[in-house]
Amino acid sequence: MLIKLIGVGLFAVILWNIDTASLLGYLSNGNLSLLFLSLIPFAANYLLKTIRWHILVRSTGREPTLFESWKLFSTGVFLGTITPGKIGELGRAVYLKKIGVPARSGIALVLLERLSDFLVIALLGCVGIGILFGWHWALLCLCLGMGSITGVFLIKKRLIRLFKTLTLLTATFRKQILLSMLTLTIVAWACYLLWAALLARSIGIGIPWPPLVAAITITGILSLLPIAPAGLGTRDAALIVLLSPFAIPPPLAVALAILMFTMNVLASGIGGLYWVQGERHQ
Repeated sequence: MLIKLIGVGLFAVILWNIDTASLLGYLSNGNLSLLFLSLIPFAANYLLKTIRWHILVRSTGREPTLFESWKLFSTGVFLGTITPGKIGELGRAVYLKKIGVPARSGIALVLLERLSDFLVIALLGCVGIGILFGWHWALLCLCLGMGSITGVFLIKKRLIRLFKTLTLLTATFRKQILLSMLTLTIVAWACYLLWAALLARSIGIGIPWPPLVAAITITGILSLLPIAPAGLGTRDAALIVLLSPFAIPPPLAVALAILMFTMNVLASGIGGLYWVQGERHQ
């Protein structure tokens, strides 16, 4: 948990060096209509990811209800929020073991879900880099990313065994399941980007949509670094840097980061309630 203090410290430094009066002004004078409108894609993102998780669990032969899948997914989101690198999401495998899913298969399901997210956001990130910095940099990042992944798998034998487990697991899936999972992942991320863009518009960030979405995408990737709770600090710093070429002042960029952080934490709190209830029943 101490590693997350890096992000908290970064956030404190940012607050110390910006005009907090302007920050509060941007937050208090936002467009409430757009703010409430953003709740639609925000909720849709969670619903689509819940359905994806529901499909994955049912592929093991178990038949949880959609509400049960929602509770487990929400619990995983909460555990991921309070742990470095969202490693707490692997806790869902523990709950799956209680309904008869082998631990290795449960972990593989969680990692397969995370892998689908990683592939989509990585490709979107490359497009974002191309929009903001040039397509030669996008191609370079793509090559470096593929090379790094290959190198890690060649070095780490445990990852190779895990990859074999994932391969065996996906081999049992029907093509319809894999297609559904990929489609749900793409649409879920589209909802996420629309949500963040509407938040940006609600507080007066009026730059064109392509660079705005590109900045949000790259920020989303950087906020996954395991040095901050729910991207606190890293998201703020990334938005300040990426939006500054478009004359967006730091207090306005931080206002967007705070809105995103607050909504994510409030949403993960639902999973926290489910987790507490589960712990009490044990």
